[in-house]
Amino acid sequence: MRTRGLTQVELIVFLLIALGATSLAATARCHARERAGLPRCANNLKALGLACLEYSDDKRFFPHSARIVNLAGDAWSDEATFVADKLVAFGYVQDPKVFVCPSSLDEATGEAPRRTPLLASEDLSYGYTRHGLTTGSMSTNILFGDKARLVPELAEMPIRGGHMQGQHRGWIQVVHLDSSFARIGPEGDGITTHTIASIDTRGTFTTSGFLGVLPD
Repeated sequence: MRTRGLTQVELIVFLLIALGATSLAATARCHARERAGLPRCANNLKALGLACLEYSDDKRFFPHSARIVNLAGDAWSDEATFVADKLVAFGYVQDPKVFVCPSSLDEATGEAPRRTPLLASEDLSYGYTRHGLTTGSMSTNILFGDKARLVPELAEMPIRGGHMQGQHRGWIQVVHLDSSFARIGPEGDGITTHTIASIDTRGTFTTSGFLGVLPD
């Protein structure tokens, strides 16, 4: 008995269904990876907060490249990688893997993050405070935070390509001066993912930004 082969239309439909299923599976894997990375990312930030606390106990101020009265750099500077390097060099961070969020494309090298602007960094997932802080500063000050939030509608922006695409969809995860952990969302009357690194109409960072990270 002769069997009938697939028509061209049936073949196209079959391929479309297969492509759709593959796309859905890839999306599901991406979301699963992101969810699994949330607690590990939080643990990383808490570890970095504790390292900074130990540093401040010895030095009476938190690691910082600029004078206490000045603001440090933004995502275009190497402030975050400078601080990360100091925490490793002085022995406050023993495992450099804490500098990499598992939901990001960054990869730990087993050494301190390479000294480079945060925008070019591939082994550091977190921005650092722009403010010089001391042991007398308020505990609500933010030390480290995700270098970008994952915002699909902004994915086409060149600056958000590759390792700056963002880590988590709903919020930016941060650690405060007292090593307490928090999640900051895009909505609200206080600090949000929009104000955490404010920009003016010219697209340059202003002094109101808390972290040297990308704004939404």
